[in-house]
Amino acid sequence: MEHLWSGHTWIVDVNLTLTIISQASDEELESAVADALAAGYRHFDSARAYENEAALGRALNKWIGGDKAKRRELFVVTKLPPGGNRPDLVQEYFDKSYADLGLEYIDLYLMHTPFAFEHVPGDLHPKNPDGTMRVDLTTDLIAVWKVSTVEIMWFKKVEDSLYF
Repeated sequence: MEHLWSGHTWIVDVNLTLTIISQASDEELESAVADALAAGYRHFDSARAYENEAALGRALNKWIGGDKAKRRELFVVTKLPPGGNRPDLVQEYFDKSYADLGLEYIDLYLMHTPFAFEHVPGDLHPKNPDGTMRVDLTTDLIAVWKVSTVEIMWFKKVEDSLYF
């Protein structure tokens, strides 16, 4: 298995992990994604907590250029942020990721962590005064998983993709 150091994160095989988390400008990220696509990368792993879904979406949509066959070449992953680990917030955060990515569909949507942060609207990384993360130990993660699993988004598109 090949491991490459990008200066910000490890890249393993053909999975471009976008954990640059505010270390790169949108322009730098879009350029890196364009270079990755040109090099043959097709699996992009992002997350709401990385705060780079809009830049990733712009770069991918520029490459796709309306060609549905090109979109099918990609596998795009994004994740529910720890502050969204509540049954009533799964859809809200999915919708935000979907809108920012601007893709026809998301291939895989995961829970980012097996724990939750306190939900603070507008703050994906809530901290206590001492700088530690505000973890919420009361969240029912099984209920979150059930909501995430049962809701099959865009079923018609999933069904259609089985027959291409």
